[in-house]
Amino acid sequence: SLGAMLVRKGNLSGAMEWLERSIDNAREPETKAEAYRTLAQAQLLGKNWTAAVGSYEQGLELNPDRDLLRNELAQLLLDCPDDGVRNPRKALEIAEPLLKGESDSSGNLNPRFLRTISRAQFIGGEQAEAKTTAAAGLKAVAAIRARKPLEAPWTEKELADLERAFRTIQVSEIR
Repeated sequence: SLGAMLVRKGNLSGAMEWLERSIDNAREPETKAEAYRTLAQAQLLGKNWTAAVGSYEQGLELNPDRDLLRNELAQLLLDCPDDGVRNPRKALEIAEPLLKGESDSSGNLNPRFLRTISRAQFIGGEQAEAKTTAAAGLKAVAAIRARKPLEAPWTEKELADLERAFRTIQVSEIR
């Protein structure tokens, strides 16, 4: 969409204006939800954390089955530099339905989602659950690596980063 292109070009004010118009004019809930997602991304680039959370929430309300929206909102709530916005408990509530999401042909869930869930579980004090989720993440990464050549959008670097995140959770303890 033009809004996404303007975000990529760095024209945040133009992107936000276009995206708000797109939201107003969208007829399909899925289309509107995707416009909210892109608006949230523009707001993140502008460091408007609270508005980004609101946009993600509105998009998720319109399309609760959009796992990418759910994952991105949970990541924001885990990693936001603003203490007033960061909320690991809420991140876990938002991310946990991803455990019931679509799996690949090997029965593995998306390791990006598993990383978010395991981090939210760990930060929320649920160490055993976090380690179980991290183990599932390692299994999912191994299954993706076993397919040669790597399927898009996966890269070896991203898989290594995911693997490192899962291994860190497996050996960490909250004191």
